[in-house]
Parts: sequence; C-alpha cells; structure tokens
Amino acid sequence: MADVRHTGAQRVTRSETTTKVVDFVVVTVCTLAFALNAGGILTSLLTDGFAGQRDFLTYWCSGVQLVRHQNPYDEVAIGTLERSVGFSPALRPLIMRNAPYALLAVYPLGFFTLRVASLIWSACMIAAAWWSVYIIADLYGGKGNKANLFAIAFAPILSCLISGQMALFSLLGLTLFLKFIKARPFLAGASLWLCALKPQDFVPFGVVLIIWCVLRRSFAVLWGVSAALVASLAIVRALDPSAWGEYFRMMSAAGIPNAFIPCLSTMLRVAISPSATWLQWVPITGACIWAVWYLRRHREWGWLERSPLLMLVSVVAAPYSWFMDQSILLPALLPILYRRVSRAVIWSFVLFSAAVEWANIFGVPLGNKLFYPWTASIWTVWYLCAARSARRANGDGLAGDRGVTTVSQT
Repeated sequence: MADVRHTGAQRVTRSETTTKVVDFVVVTVCTLAFALNAGGILTSLLTDGFAGQRDFLTYWCSGVQLVRHQNPYDEVAIGTLERSVGFSPALRPLIMRNAPYALLAVYPLGFFTLRVASLIWSACMIAAAWWSVYIIADLYGGKGNKANLFAIAFAPILSCLISGQMALFSLLGLTLFLKFIKARPFLAGASLWLCALKPQDFVPFGVVLIIWCVLRRSFAVLWGVSAALVASLAIVRALDPSAWGEYFRMMSAAGIPNAFIPCLSTMLRVAISPSATWLQWVPITGACIWAVWYLRRHREWGWLERSPLLMLVSVVAAPYSWFMDQSILLPALLPILYRRVSRAVIWSFVLFSAAVEWANIFGVPLGNKLFYPWTASIWTVWYLCAARSARRANGDGLAGDRGVTTVSQT
C-alpha cells in the first residue's frame, strides 16, 4: 500500500512539474513575441524613417492634401509627399482607400508634421483599444480578470499599432454599439460610424441589424447611423466638394478587385479563376443568408449573446479583409477567457496569437498564402471549441449557438 501511495505521489509531482515547464515555455515565447512587437511599435513612434513606412502614412498624406484644399486621393501628389518623408521610391504610393466620409478622421492630421501626427494617431489608437477592453470587461463580467492582459497582446491589435491601421477605431465603434444598444439606441447607431470605416467586415452584421431594427421597430438605431453619416458627409463636402468623384476615379485606376489580399474570399478566387472577381462575393452572400437564418432561429435576439459568432462569420466571409481588421473580433474572443476554462483553451489562444506576432517580427508578408488568409477561420474554430469547453466547465450556455448567459446588465 505504501508503494502504491508513493507511486501516486510521484505521478502527481511529475504532472505538476510538466505543467510548470509548459507554462514557463509558453509564457516565455509569448512574452518575447510581445516585447519584440512592442519594440516595433516604439520604433514606429520615435523613428522618422520607420514612420515613413507605416500604413498610417497614407492617412497623413490625405490629411495634408485636404488641408491644402487638394485631392486626397491623388496618387501623384501623395507619392511625392510620401517620398519626401522617406517612403521607398521603388514602391507604388500608398493611397487611402476608405470612402470619403472617413476623410473626417484624417483631416486633423494634416495640420501636423508626420512625427507629431503619428504620435497623436497612435495615442488615439491605444486609447481606443484600452476603452474597448474596459467596455468588454464591463459588459461580460470581466472586470479585474487577468484575461484582460491577453487583450493587450492580441496579435491583430499589435499589428494595428505597428502599421497605424484604422481597425482599432472600428473595434471601439462595435463595443460602444454593444454598450448602448439597450438603453441608448440612437448613440448605439451613431457609434457604428466608426464601424463604417471598415464596412467590408460588417456586411452580415449590417444585414441582421437592419432586419432586427425593422422587426423590433427600433428605428432610433438607424437614425443614429444616418445622422452620423450625413454629418460626416456634409463636413467632407465642405472640405472637398469633389471627394466622391476623386475617390471613384482612384478606385477605378487602382485595380483593387484583381489585387491579392490575404483572406478566404481572395483565396477562393485565386484557386478557381483569378480574373473572376465575382467569386470573392460568393462567401459573403452565403454568410448573409446564414445570418438571416441565424436571426430567425434566435427570435429572442440579444446582441451581447449573438454578436460574437455573427462577427466571426462576417470577418471570415468578408470580400476583402486584412489581418489587422481582425482586431474587431476581440469582443467575440475575450469573454470566453473570463469563464472557467482549461489551460489548453487559454494557451491555444495565446500561442496562436504569439505565432502571428513572430511572423510579423520575421517579416512574413501579409500576402503569404500559407498563413494570413486562414487566421480569421482559425479564430472561429478556436471560438467554437472554446465555447463548447466553457459550457461543459461552467454548466451554462456560453457563446456559440446557445449564447452567453452571464453578462452585465449595465
């Protein structure tokens, strides 16, 4: 009997040792990846040469053009501006592809030098990310939860901060919508103006929202969206009356439909017929049909409970989407980590995020066909598996098809 007990104790000790070793390795790998990406962010903020290579550069140039009362989509003028601050003359100029209403967000940048504008923009992005995490934690009962630290190291967010992309503002718009949808629907609708900065990532979400508003007669949401868009369009028209014409000419000349953008829809087109751009709209069409069915299935619709899966499908099926855009998936992924879940669920999340961060460090191009096009799908698979694990561990209906049962009522 003593030998049996001794053997059992040894097994427990070995198991604990193995767990500690695995924990140490995972934490080390993730910490190094985060530290190196954070170093890249600081470099982008403090080094003029690096600032001249960020995607943010195109926002600053468009702002400068607006301040000068010139075309914010002029490839020649913007190319000259970009090369004057260190952008490689061997590369085609970066042109802002957001619709003209988004010019309202970049116009103030034109009053500052590139370095100062970059610092202001980055500070706003960090504030948007922090506020979003605060709202998510408040809505889903995660205040004070250590899982919020994982949000800081979420790979798409770090990529946004390095490149200066707009997706973090869309993330804030989505979280504000979730916060206000019950008590202040007009503000919830107005918040969606930030989501409209990346409209391609919200198509099924938008279809469900419109149908839901009509069925519930919650027209205040639609009034809020309309008011925000009309106000921004009026201001942009005053700044540049020809903005829409300039935008469409730029989009026509850019050949964007034929470009390779690392996402599932592009991979479908490339695999079947590279010149058949209509193929990129097949996934989003199917996703919209699924979204209508999903709304019909859950007649007692709750945005906090249903938006996670809806947003995941929206991003996976987007006609075109960059990896940084996946920042908007944080409200879908983070709440699961608030629940009682296994180490395997947590470590699989942070390890995949770290893998993407290491890919960024070593310069894996965003056009890499073997990695970046599949990241949104991987997050979705992780979500479904983690939601099932959480349901079993907590004995409730967390996420997925059955929704989230434990959320804040504020």
